[in-house]
Amino acid sequence: MGDGSPLFHSALDLLAHASEHYVGTEERDRKLVILHLANSIELLLKDRLLDLGISIYESQKQTKTITRVFADLEKQNVLVPQKHIIELLIDERNNIQHRFGSPNSLMVKYYFDNSLKFFEEFMNSAFGLELREYLSNLVDMHIMQFIYPESESSKDVLLQARLVARVHPSSSIVTAWMEIEKKVDELRVVLEKAEKKTDVWINYPVSSFFRKLLMEFPLSTRDTERLRHELVSLSVMRNQVVHADKEATSIDAQGYIERVEHLLPEIDRFKNVILNEIKSQEKTVRKTKNKHANKT
Repeated sequence: MGDGSPLFHSALDLLAHASEHYVGTEERDRKLVILHLANSIELLLKDRLLDLGISIYESQKQTKTITRVFADLEKQNVLVPQKHIIELLIDERNNIQHRFGSPNSLMVKYYFDNSLKFFEEFMNSAFGLELREYLSNLVDMHIMQFIYPESESSKDVLLQARLVARVHPSSSIVTAWMEIEKKVDELRVVLEKAEKKTDVWINYPVSSFFRKLLMEFPLSTRDTERLRHELVSLSVMRNQVVHADKEATSIDAQGYIERVEHLLPEIDRFKNVILNEIKSQEKTVRKTKNKHANKT
């Protein structure tokens, strides 16, 4: 039914409310994001059932559970994007409603981002509609810019992370760490191009790989130790946030982002050191080969 259906419009209204609370800073906002997202997705899926001519009622007074909705859609060969995430979201909604659950900011961002992916894919495939077009008419522009940042460079990404840090500090830390991962992956590419990809340690996790790289291409003792310590420290804090050992504050996030901003240029400089060392090694190899060739 889509655009002409009351269920469809209710689903979009709830998604808009979730978006408004997503930029909020209170625990209540985080709970309402989860509640509204779960309810909005259920309504959109039930609207699809109606579109297929299938009743959404289990009995005269009770509508179908999400599990039954999934089953009915599957019988009609309707693909539900992010289904495994939606199932977790529904569980989290129930945890909030019945067991006084309290989601942290990282969890909220995870569910919000994946719910947006669901709406974008499902609205397009099921109804031929574009989510952004509808959502932009329901929420203020600053909310749209918050949930759809137009960022490309590390500088832009970290600037957006600073803006998000006030509301979702834990997710800002994860975003900043991902910029480190991108930079370190550039170092992996350098080694691959130099045909050093046969070394097992090239596939180590970021922190371990970087420490090994510092051993292979040593800087001054002071610089080596400083870079090693900083990357390990940032990695530990990121892991604490991801595994819910630590609920970060906006101050934690701002400090973390600042440290990442200082580290990224250091990694670039280290990449130049590696490139120069590889060139030097290749030059030495060529000279040795030429000497042997001249002798023969």
